[in-house]
Amino acid sequence: MDLHPAPRADARQGNRALLVCALVGLVVFVGSDALASRSDWLWEVVGRGASGSENAAVMLEARAHSLAQEPPLAALVMGSSVADADFTERALAASLQVPPARVAKLWMPAMSDVELAMLAPLVRRLRPERVIVPASPFVMLGGLRWDRTRAYAPEVAWRLFTPRELFTDRVEHLSRAFASTHVIVRHRRELRRVLLGDHRDITALPPQGERPRVGEQIHALERARQGDFRCDTVHVRALEIFAQDVRATGAELIIASAPMAGRSLAGSAASSERLDACLESLSLAGARLRLGRDRPAFEHDDFRDLIHLDRAAAERFTRWVLEPAPNAGRPPHAL
Repeated sequence: MDLHPAPRADARQGNRALLVCALVGLVVFVGSDALASRSDWLWEVVGRGASGSENAAVMLEARAHSLAQEPPLAALVMGSSVADADFTERALAASLQVPPARVAKLWMPAMSDVELAMLAPLVRRLRPERVIVPASPFVMLGGLRWDRTRAYAPEVAWRLFTPRELFTDRVEHLSRAFASTHVIVRHRRELRRVLLGDHRDITALPPQGERPRVGEQIHALERARQGDFRCDTVHVRALEIFAQDVRATGAELIIASAPMAGRSLAGSAASSERLDACLESLSLAGARLRLGRDRPAFEHDDFRDLIHLDRAAAERFTRWVLEPAPNAGRPPHAL
C-alpha cells in the first residue's frame, strides 16, 4: 500500500510542468529568432542607425537581409575593406553588362578568411551567379583572435577545426554556437548600440583604447617577415571550405590577388609570387584564379594607404578581375 501518494503525484505534476515550461521556452526562443531575423522593420532600423566598424557584423547581416528580398545578384564581392575599396560597383556592372542593382558587396573591416568561411550560409541564401573574393597575403599569416571574430557558423566550424582545436577552444565554440542560433543573442551588443542611439549609456560603447581592425592589419603587414607567410594557416583552410560551399550553390567563384603597396614586404614581388603559388596549390573547387603575375601594375600613387586602392585604380582592378584569365592551363608553381 502506497503511504505517500500525494507527494508522488505532486512530483509527477511538477515534472510535467517543468517539461511544458522548457518546451514553451524553446518554442519562444526559436520563434522569436525566426520573427526577428525576417523582420523588415528590425533591419530597416539597423540600416538607419548602425555605423562604424564596431557595428560591422550587424550592418552586414542587415545588408544581406535587404539583398535577399531582391532577384539573385550577378556578382557579389565579399571580404575585408579591400573588397570595398578595390572594387567599384559601376565597373562591375559595366563589365558584366547588367544593371547596377545586380551587383553588391558584403564586407567588414579586417574580415579574416575564417570569418569569410563562416558567412558561407549567407551565400547559400542569396544564391548569386558569381562570388568575387580579393586574396591578400593576410591569408598566409597565422593566428586567430576569437575576440576579433564576428561571424560563426557551427556547421562550418566542425569542418574547419580539428577535434583537438574544438576541445581546446571549447568555451568559445560553445558560446558562439549558442549565439548563432538567435539573432538577438548574436548581435546583442550592436543592436543595443543601434536601438539606444543617442540615449545609450557608457557601458554600450566599445572599450576605450581598442585599436581599429584595419590599423591592426596594416601594422601586421609592416612587421611581418618572409617566414611569417605560410600556406598552412587556418585562414587557408577556411578559404578552401568557403570555395567548396560557394561552388555547391552553383555560383562561380573568382579569387583575385589584390595588389599591395610596395612599402611593405607584403607588397613585394616575392610575396605576390608566394601568394600565387599558395592559391594554385589549394583545393578551391574549380574557382577561377586571377593571379598577381597576370595583374596590371599599380604604382605608389594608386594607393590610399598600404592596402587600399584609390577609385580610379579600383576601376582598373575591377575590370581586370572580370577579364578571361590568360594561360588557364598553366601548371601550378611549387611552394
